[in-house]
Amino acid sequence: MTTQQEYERQLKQGLEKGCPILESMIKEIEDYWDENNINQQPIILTLDKIKILCNKFDLFARQIKNRHSNRSTIEIIDEYDVQDLFHALLTLYFDDIKDEEPTPSYAGGSSRVDFLLKQEQTIIELKKTSENLTAKKVGEQLIIDIARYKSHPDCKTLICFVYDPERRIKNPRGLENDLSKTTDGMIVQDCIN
Repeated sequence: MTTQQEYERQLKQGLEKGCPILESMIKEIEDYWDENNINQQPIILTLDKIKILCNKFDLFARQIKNRHSNRSTIEIIDEYDVQDLFHALLTLYFDDIKDEEPTPSYAGGSSRVDFLLKQEQTIIELKKTSENLTAKKVGEQLIIDIARYKSHPDCKTLICFVYDPERRIKNPRGLENDLSKTTDGMIVQDCIN
């Protein structure tokens, strides 16, 4: 048998052995392919990325205060400082970040979202606790924000990040659990750090 004939024989044997495996894989894909899960994948990845930023924000904020040779740094005094830093962090994962995006009118007034990730259909609302912004007021504001953003055409997911460096919110997980849910098709995730 020539080398060419031997090569063709081995190739045919390999294909004969491989066909059942490929057919089995195709059958498994057909049986277990879930279109709903596939459509949710980008949302899950977006949520995961933003949750990492939210959960690590306090560590980031503390680290940025420790500059080499005691160089000057940004002080996190108010919500605008949190927005500036969070915007910088969002650029690690997202290219198109719209800040201060107007919302549709709600109850006679309108406002602006902190960040809109249009491609991901995600709005991020930030709060920073203070003497005047207590747990109760944060909860009230977020309830209003949730109702307002439901009508935003580019919002399928709302992430509410509350930065609480002084630990003013006594039960942060409770507030997160109360507000994190799916409402009228919009996923709401609350993160307090």
